[in-house]
Amino acid sequence: MRPLFVFLPVLAVLLSGCYETRAPVVTNGVRAEAMKDGRWRRADGSELVLSWNQADSAYRVDAGGEVRLAPLGALWLADYQAERNVVLLARLSKDQVVLLEPTPEVEAKLIAAHGLGVHPGPVNRLSGDPAELRRFLGDLAKLEGAGVLREAERLTWVGPS
Repeated sequence: MRPLFVFLPVLAVLLSGCYETRAPVVTNGVRAEAMKDGRWRRADGSELVLSWNQADSAYRVDAGGEVRLAPLGALWLADYQAERNVVLLARLSKDQVVLLEPTPEVEAKLIAAHGLGVHPGPVNRLSGDPAELRRFLGDLAKLEGAGVLREAERLTWVGPS
């Protein structure tokens, strides 16, 4: 097993607006038309490489682990699976992936409404019923366009790897 520090470049992309979970939320990912294989650049200039693996129904991440995507309303649920499971919401468009985070007020309200526990950390860990966790993420996705989801990070496609 690789030490956690190997995955820090990937986790650094995911720290804002994401949640650690005990188990994967997306078990069978789908390939999204807007999510191309190749190099993706963060706003800070760092890059990561993603490539679709049909056999695993997931995008492989060059730094380690896999990302499984599932449509969730107008958004996408991204589930990064490595030594830890990290989930987040994303808006996909041509050559852009916008990672989203809710306002703290909306986040707290929905976490309480779904009976979930939150353990603060660099990546907040959610605990509770897995079905409620999925409903929580679905309810967050329904808020797209309501002004309570804000951009946490943006990835721009650079080109083939």
